[in-house]
Amino acid sequence: MGLPWYRVHTVVLNDPGRLLSVHIMHTAL
Repeated sequence: MGLPWYRVHTVVLNDPGRLLSVHIMHTAL
């Protein structure tokens, strides 16, 4: 929970190709 989510979201917005991977990781958790 200490991760800088705002930075993660910015990276995702800059690289939409990672959106699916991030979604899978969050779902797996």
